[in-house]
Amino acid sequence: MAAHLCTIISLLSAVVVPMLKAELIVNATPTTFTVGLTKNVKIECLFSRDQSTNLVFITSLNLAHSKTTDNPEFQDLISITSFDSQVYGSVNTTHTQVYGVIDNKGKSFLGLVWQFPTVDRAGVYKCEATGLNKMGKHVSLSNSTNITALNPENSQVLELVHTLINKVERLEEEIKVENKIDQNSNYTTNIQSQLNKTNTKIYYLEDQNNKLTKLVENYKSRLDKQDYVIDELKEANKSLTIDMDQLQMRMSDVNRPLGELLRFKDTINGTFNSLENAFLTPTHPYNGKRYWLTKNHGSVTPILALLFCQFRGGYLAEIDSPEEYTFVRDHLLTRSEVDFVYVSGSDEEQEGLWKHWNSKTELTYLNWGDNENMGGRQENCIAYHRGHSWLLVDVSCQILTEFNKDVGYMCELPS
Repeated sequence: MAAHLCTIISLLSAVVVPMLKAELIVNATPTTFTVGLTKNVKIECLFSRDQSTNLVFITSLNLAHSKTTDNPEFQDLISITSFDSQVYGSVNTTHTQVYGVIDNKGKSFLGLVWQFPTVDRAGVYKCEATGLNKMGKHVSLSNSTNITALNPENSQVLELVHTLINKVERLEEEIKVENKIDQNSNYTTNIQSQLNKTNTKIYYLEDQNNKLTKLVENYKSRLDKQDYVIDELKEANKSLTIDMDQLQMRMSDVNRPLGELLRFKDTINGTFNSLENAFLTPTHPYNGKRYWLTKNHGSVTPILALLFCQFRGGYLAEIDSPEEYTFVRDHLLTRSEVDFVYVSGSDEEQEGLWKHWNSKTELTYLNWGDNENMGGRQENCIAYHRGHSWLLVDVSCQILTEFNKDVGYMCELPS
């Protein structure tokens, strides 16, 4: 049957009757997006056949794009045919979703979703449907729509950069307190153990500082109008590095009584408690553990959340039983102001096999929300979602490196 239909189409391909009908619709959602801030833009072709439609048998749908609206030059993006109902195209599907169906008894559609679209995704999108009319002649329909891109406003950029500056200042205060501890310690075995732990924290801070520097440089490449703010952040990072170098040099000068060190240790604990209270909401002890949830500041990434967590000997929460889930749901999730709460779990190594990040053990309790655990290779992390009544959803791990006021992180540590 398919071979016979191909023969008919090839014989009639020389006669093409172009048409523009209301039954072929091109929808764009949204029609205007902000570069770097809009998460998704969807373009969809929809063909609906009624009694007045001249195209009675559809053989293909094609979606093309032109970056210019004046004298557009279209390039094909994706297409689908009635022969195998597979979507083909030249777009990179790593960060783009494509889909489509041809149904000659109902509705046919073809679409794609750009994730965090760049400015070159703006322009004109044209959809073309081809097939046969009642006389068996080859006919085509086409329709188009425009999409506009906007650059982000300076106020949005400044808010993000100010958040980075505040975090660097808090880290500087923490280093200053640790400097006082090192100036008043001695060479006893117990003190050396404390110094070794401090040295480990320094290496960890250096690693976090390097990651923070890379993040600042990434924003600088996109926000050239904010160069003067980023320069100030670089100076702050240099000062932080100098302070850490001085801390390492002064480790050999420890000569004060142990009592002085313990008093300053109490000061550091008070500082950590203040930082935790500023960024985290705790629970009371449960089975020898506590759970902490980041507050809705929009300024806490996993880097900081896990930093505070690991300083206390903790890790991203590992929920392994219905009882443990009920406890964190009632004491943290239902009281939070965020929409997503990340917990431990990833199937990045093997699709469908979820393992904890810290213990490397397989998850024993997965209470999925409706239609979840279907994200494939694009969604390898898990979070509890307000919109699914605080059940699990599989989500992209990319957001773990971003600042997002709608996302929180849950830490688990011994009480």
